[in-house]
Amino acid sequence: MHLDLPPDLVTFLTGLQTTMNDLKTEVSAIHSHLQAIPAAPVPARQSYSVDEIATLLNKRPYTVREWCRHGQINATKRAERRGGTALWSISADELARYNNEGLLPIHPDRNNRN
Repeated sequence: MHLDLPPDLVTFLTGLQTTMNDLKTEVSAIHSHLQAIPAAPVPARQSYSVDEIATLLNKRPYTVREWCRHGQINATKRAERRGGTALWSISADELARYNNEGLLPIHPDRNNRN
């Protein structure tokens, strides 16, 4: 099946095809260049705040604070305070442990080391 198209439309479509081919070549070159750049190392985190853990685990900060308070995850109180209460800090190792093993049994005294 052959369509007879107006000459100006044929010229436009031919130019469009050329432009698309040029863009494809440029994108391919950019892609190759980006693949050649080594990835920047991500600095290892030693600890996370309650809000950061909540975001990473798709939980509410209240839930993570309660886990800390009930000893369901290992956490420590930081020297930093907000509203008279020390803030919790959760280690990167504990985050990995939680991801592999889940919550610990409730043990309210686990994180209350003075």
